[in-house]
Amino acid sequence: MSEQQSTPDPALTTLVGLAAYTELAAFGLLAARSVDAPDLVARQTLATAAGEALSRQERLLDLVDAPGPEGSGGAGAAATMAPFDGALADFDARTTPSGWAEGLLKSVVGLGVAQDLCRELAAGL
Repeated sequence: MSEQQSTPDPALTTLVGLAAYTELAAFGLLAARSVDAPDLVARQTLATAAGEALSRQERLLDLVDAPGPEGSGGAGAAATMAPFDGALADFDARTTPSGWAEGLLKSVVGLGVAQDLCRELAAGL
């Protein structure tokens, strides 16, 4: 955001923080699942999806001028996402997967719900 632009709306910053945190969680889960994927095609597909989640997160943070990992060390990004740190911990603790495929399903479903919530909230802004 340039100096000529005004400070972003607090509601937008909050929504971006939630959405960016969700994308960071998606990145982590997809990257983790890629490590123990059953074959090379699955590993590459999940690694690519993890990279795309991180790219979406960076674009979201750009909306409120909170630099991501390539910006100022992520301090602005961390501050924007801080209110949501640990927001998925209860879900994670209650849904222990029994295997790789179940863990992937948990990631896709759980984060899909969070992303749907962010879309609905954004529609209301």
